[in-house]
Amino acid sequence: MFPIYVEISPSGACNHRYVFCAKDFVGIGNSTSTRDPGGPAGRDGGAGVKSTMYAGEGEPLLHRQIGEIVRHTRACGIDAAITTNGVLLG
Repeated sequence: MFPIYVEISPSGACNHRYVFCAKDFVGIGNSTSTRDPGGPAGRDGGAGVKSTMYAGEGEPLLHRQIGEIVRHTRACGIDAAITTNGVLLG
């Protein structure tokens, strides 16, 4: 059985240094995923996944392909959301 919801962290990098951020507490490095940007849609069309949230340890909007990733996710019929600090939107 496949999950209907997944959360993906496309970037471990962040553009802020919040004192309350767990990223600094646990020592997560500033990395960005270089894997296939298909996300949960991948090559199998999602295999039952209904929605995904791009969030995680860093700022998802720092990933250079985030637009392509979200477009591909939506093209496969999967709802997509992004948890962001919003700074790069303005």
